[in-house]
Amino acid sequence: MSHEDSPLVSVCIPLYNGRPYIREAIESVLAQTLTDWELIITDDGSTDGSGEVAAAFSDPRIRYVRNPERLGAEGNWNRCVSEARGVYCKLLCHDDRLHPDCLTRQVKAFEQPGNSSVSLITSARRIVAPEGGMVLTRRWKRRDQRIERSSALRQIVRSGTNLIGEPSAVLFRTADWKASDKFSARYPYVIDLDFWFQLLRRGDCYYLTDPLCDFRVSAQSWSVRLVNQQGTQSIALFNEASQFATSSITAFDRALGSCKAKAGAWLRHLIYLGVCRTNK
Repeated sequence: MSHEDSPLVSVCIPLYNGRPYIREAIESVLAQTLTDWELIITDDGSTDGSGEVAAAFSDPRIRYVRNPERLGAEGNWNRCVSEARGVYCKLLCHDDRLHPDCLTRQVKAFEQPGNSSVSLITSARRIVAPEGGMVLTRRWKRRDQRIERSSALRQIVRSGTNLIGEPSAVLFRTADWKASDKFSARYPYVIDLDFWFQLLRRGDCYYLTDPLCDFRVSAQSWSVRLVNQQGTQSIALFNEASQFATSSITAFDRALGSCKAKAGAWLRHLIYLGVCRTNK
């Protein structure tokens, strides 16, 4: 599945003080059934030794780069993806992990006949506790399917939440990232959904019902500040989405999504709080 001198997939890990989990994240990439990949790790000035853990891996497909100065989340995410040489790209947070068949399944979905209009592939994902134990599985659909862009936008807004998922759940074309406005911290608590909306302006979504990655919750996941900010920023993003030329989002959709965004943020707060306290 090689594409000349470039890898088929670039996996990008923007690292900052992730020592407890970075080894697991890297090992989950090494365990992929698809082997035509590169792994790029951009270290944003870690001080906890996580950079040394990442740099110690000797696989020639792994590139470890330490930023000369702190860039912050937005800057480091974009720096990491800017190094990608693959046809497809996946951003993997340093505390998450991929299931072994994740890249194989998602690349196959991108390349299957009839999916030329698709701009992102996503899947169900498992929510795991800080030590790695499974909490629950989050699913959007009950069968694999292509979701037309305007329908996907409307369903997300009406739900009040990020149905597409966290970065580890999504595979996109590197060329689409280069042609986009990149990751933006204007809404930092929904930085990933903001970019997914950009991709949905370019094409459709394809959903795989099997969970293909693990998203790890942490103390930061259930902070009260995040609850308030995430709800507010989600609503602002939903209001913007209604202005897209491809959008069929109504005032009722926005009102429903706003209510659900606030309620959903508090529900996640309670779940994550319980998980993190149980696993202390």
